[in-house]
Amino acid sequence: MFYFSGQEIDSFINEDLPYFDLTTNLAGLKGQKVELSFVSRDDGILSSTEESAMVFRKLGCEIVGIRNSADNISAGESILNVVGRAENILSGWKVAQNILEYASGIATLTDKVVKSAKNINQSIQIVATRKTMPGAKKMLVKAIVAGGAMPHRLGLSESILFFAQHIELIGGWQKFVAKFDEIKSRAGEKKIIIEVEDLQGAIDAVSIGVDIVQIDKVKPCEAKKITEQIKKQNSLILVSIAGGINLSNVVDYAGTGADILVTSALYHAKPLDITTKILLTE
Repeated sequence: MFYFSGQEIDSFINEDLPYFDLTTNLAGLKGQKVELSFVSRDDGILSSTEESAMVFRKLGCEIVGIRNSADNISAGESILNVVGRAENILSGWKVAQNILEYASGIATLTDKVVKSAKNINQSIQIVATRKTMPGAKKMLVKAIVAGGAMPHRLGLSESILFFAQHIELIGGWQKFVAKFDEIKSRAGEKKIIIEVEDLQGAIDAVSIGVDIVQIDKVKPCEAKKITEQIKKQNSLILVSIAGGINLSNVVDYAGTGADILVTSALYHAKPLDITTKILLTE
């Protein structure tokens, strides 16, 4: 379960409705009871239906039908049905539709990427980076989880990943090696990841007792060679691959023997095409 506070939902509404709905006000559309239905034009995976419903509840509307996040949806099927006063329905309409379309588009692409990878390697895990638009992380993470992936890093406070830049600032590889035992001791139960860009970097990382080697920006054939060498040195070390992984090449990377594929591409999905129908109920 992903928890969104009332304050977060209010912020979504306030962004689109800072004062009042000018069009609805000028048209005199007030007090009429209407029903709004969201219907998918595409097959896909849903996400954030619950938050879309919260938008309408905040506006005093009643939810009379709702599908769950992570549900499969077929073209022509209803996602969310809401009844209420016209001015309240219209105030939440586009906010809810935008949430549904963007989140469900990400969930749908995620599902395709995960299934493509697992068709090659059933045990491989697809994880999404923290390269999210500030303010949108929670909804984007919910979407990739709905599609079958997991977050790579939720933030700087809960994971340890050394990039080349960290090592350079420490003073280079040898000074990092000298400091590594202290870092590992202080890390407690946390796993330590080191990102590398070639075979020698991977060999060096394995030799000091890292938990996960993350191979960055290499082609699948090279990633396979590096992964095989890592597993030969220590089969218990996990191997992740990052950099440019997307739906068009995930099958190739899934065949490298890696344990984890790290991608940002899921966040750039085409929104799910969702239409709306609005009818007077009295």
